Amino acid sequence: MSSVAWRLERYDSVDSTNDLVLARAAAGEPEGLAVLAAEQRRGRGRHGRSWASPPGNLYLTLLLRPRKPAQELASLSLVVGLALRQAVAAATHGAMAVRLKWPNDLLVGGQKLAGILLELAATPGDRPAVAAGIGLNIRTCPQLPDRQAVALAHFLSSPPPAEELARRTLACFEPLYARWHEQGFAPLRDAWLAAAHGLGEEVRLRLGDRQVAGVFLGIDDAGRLLLATEAGPELFDAGELFFPGAPAAPLVRSGDPR
Repeated sequence: MSSVAWRLERYDSVDSTNDLVLARAAAGEPEGLAVLAAEQRRGRGRHGRSWASPPGNLYLTLLLRPRKPAQELASLSLVVGLALRQAVAAATHGAMAVRLKWPNDLLVGGQKLAGILLELAATPGDRPAVAAGIGLNIRTCPQLPDRQAVALAHFLSSPPPAEELARRTLACFEPLYARWHEQGFAPLRDAWLAAAHGLGEEVRLRLGDRQVAGVFLGIDDAGRLLLATEAGPELFDAGELFFPGAPAAPLVRSGDPR
C-alpha cells in the first residue's frame, strides 16, 4: 500500500467534522482528507450522543477508503486509538499513563480523555469510505452522565495545541494503517493489549437493553472483545464496556492547575 497523501484542512467552526468528511466522501473526495475544527456546533459520539465541542480541544476526522471487506472495518477504531495514544505520548513526553478502552476510548486514571467515532459514507463503487472522527480533551472536558472525563490541562500547565496533536496523529497513524491494510489487525493486537485498560477485571458490557457481566480477557486477532462469562468465554463484535469502581475525580498532579 502506498503512503496516504494527507490534506489537512482547518476550520474555525463546523457543525461536525464527521458530517463534513462524509459529505465530501459522498462527492468523491479521495482518501487522505483530514478535517480539523476549532469547535463543533453539533459534535456527536457513539449511539448519536451529543459531544460538547467548545474551543480548545482536538476535533479531527480522517477520510479513509480501505480496500477491506466491511466485516474488518470495525478494528480500524482500535488502530486509530493506538495512533492517538502514540501521538499524545510524543506530544506530552509521556506526562501521563494513557490507556486504551475497547473499542474506542482513551483513558487516564480510568477517566475519558478521548473518543473515536467511525462512520461509513454512502459512496458509489465497491470501496467503502470511512470517516474516522477523533475528539480529544485538551483544555476542557465535558460532563458525562455515566463516567468521569479528564483533559490534558489537568496534567500540563501548557498542553500541546490541537494542530500539533492532529499532525502527530496523522504521522503515527500512517504506518499502523499500512500494516493493518496489508496484514489485518492481528499484527497490532499485542501492542493494543499492552496498553489496554482493565485486563483481568470484572466488567459489564451493554448491548442495547441487555447487559453481560464477565471478566475482560482481551481481544482476538480481529479486535473482538473476549469476556469470561457464566456461559464460558464469549466474543463480542460491539457493545459499550463499563468498569466498576472508576475513580470519582480527575487525577491531578500536585502543583498542577485544577
